[in-house]
Amino acid sequence: MEKYRWRSQYSVLPSLPCPRCKGTVSLAKDSLSLREPQYSQSARYKEDWHYYNVDQRFTCFLVCDQRFCGEAVAVAGVVGHDVEIVDGEYGPETEYPSFYYPKSMVPAPRPFTVSKKLSDECKADLYNAFTLIWVDAAACANRLRSFVEHLLDQLGVPRKVPKTRSTLDDRIKLFGAQHPDHLEIMQALREVGNAGSHGRRSAFDDIIECFVLAEWLIKNLIEREIDEITAIARKLSQKHGRKGVDKKEQK
Repeated sequence: MEKYRWRSQYSVLPSLPCPRCKGTVSLAKDSLSLREPQYSQSARYKEDWHYYNVDQRFTCFLVCDQRFCGEAVAVAGVVGHDVEIVDGEYGPETEYPSFYYPKSMVPAPRPFTVSKKLSDECKADLYNAFTLIWVDAAACANRLRSFVEHLLDQLGVPRKVPKTRSTLDDRIKLFGAQHPDHLEIMQALREVGNAGSHGRRSAFDDIIECFVLAEWLIKNLIEREIDEITAIARKLSQKHGRKGVDKKEQK
């Protein structure tokens, strides 16, 4: 997952993974449209008006660079403004850079590829979380918590844990007893998800970090990439090690 692509605001609208293929969606030429409501325009004539008070909306399309695909992602959001003093030709000059805050992307780009080996419940949790990245960070965190629940189901961790209240925390600890490397990662997803469930604000950057953790769990627990790498290493060692050489010399 390329974290740098995922931000709550952009000075230039980003290129993101296509939600349909392995291509990249980027801003379609001439598709960016800004609109300022009348009340915001009228406020410009007030004595205490400041450029920070400008209230604008934007829409645009991000289009896939693969011709066979051509997916079009509809983006909508708000525009923020800043004030900067820069060195001009005749002295200090004032500039008003714009920042784009996406509030929805449809269909939603995917931070990482969803493994085909995941259960349908896990896939649904992730797809819903992808949709909510800019819409509602708290709800997005909650879907990632649900993903942990369903991931434990897929891994065979029972819903009922003896001598406990059988909470998600109890299930994670049960799994972590045999897989300590994954305990803290699952707990982090649970805690951020709990914050979202109880209405506490989830920071955008924290949500992106959670996707990094979720992807790591999938690679290590579902895709089992380390097993594939270990198998290749073992095969090569057997082929080129001392025993393999001795057999060839005997021939």
